[in-house]
Amino acid sequence: MSTRIGELLETAGLVSHAQIEVAIRDQTLFPDKRLGEILVLRGWIQRETVEFFVHLWPQLLKQPNRYPLGYYLTASGLLQEEQISALLKEQEKTGIRLGALAVLRGWLKQETLTFFLRALNPKALTESAFVRKRAPIAASARAAASVRPAAVSKAKSQPPRVSDDDSSDDIPTLDDQDLEIDVAWLG
Repeated sequence: MSTRIGELLETAGLVSHAQIEVAIRDQTLFPDKRLGEILVLRGWIQRETVEFFVHLWPQLLKQPNRYPLGYYLTASGLLQEEQISALLKEQEKTGIRLGALAVLRGWLKQETLTFFLRALNPKALTESAFVRKRAPIAASARAAASVRPAAVSKAKSQPPRVSDDDSSDDIPTLDDQDLEIDVAWLG
């Protein structure tokens, strides 16, 4: 069992091969300690994470229904509820998937995210990092897209107008027309 948990944690990117080797060597000095316990004692991984992979992970993989990625990341102790909430808020603003945001923030290794996706939803590995989102575009942006060629050539010859008191009339905003962004599954 100890080798299996070591391999699992290493595959998930949670500990290195060298750390596993040291922990196995430590087991010869402390035969009453399990590999996961040694990794926790050395401070290389949280107890909650080891317990998740030893006890819950095998059961969760057998379940036909999958939970959102955030459930697995909090259950494993890799992210806290507050972090998931922050990521979900950021996801609403950016349209970037929760897992990708966690990696971008440095809260999760890419290797760990890939491990979870491969085990829980392999299809997600080939999908975009963006969530399908419908964002409207302002009427001024639609009007700019339908400008006549003469107006386009005139606009290219003049530099853009910029000032502190400029109204947002010249700047396209998102509010009327739908825009499609690639699909993502975990949020």
